[in-house]
Amino acid sequence: MRWGVLRVWEREDDEGDPIFPVEIVNLTNPMHVRRNPGTAAIREATPIGGDSQLRCVRLPYLMAMKLATTGRKDQSDVIELLQHNPDADVVEIREVCERYGLLAAFDDLLEP
Repeated sequence: MRWGVLRVWEREDDEGDPIFPVEIVNLTNPMHVRRNPGTAAIREATPIGGDSQLRCVRLPYLMAMKLATTGRKDQSDVIELLQHNPDADVVEIREVCERYGLLAAFDDLLEP
């Protein structure tokens, strides 16, 4: 398998656009072999509550997964996530990033 995103949906609107698409991310990248945070992100995900079985990936793992892609858009997303989460535990984010060899990438985004 190759790195990428698969989008699936049940139906489309009148213009042919997907209604509530779901993105399935493949974190396997044969061109860049390294441990990725995907498995731990799923294991550490937080239940969203209520009767739902859905769980939400915690912020440190979401940021690490985005940094693992090495894409500019994902780097931008990390900056935006930090801006929208001023109380984020930066120490924990750095620990998770360090675990997956992503600490330098995270720290580079924090530099002015």
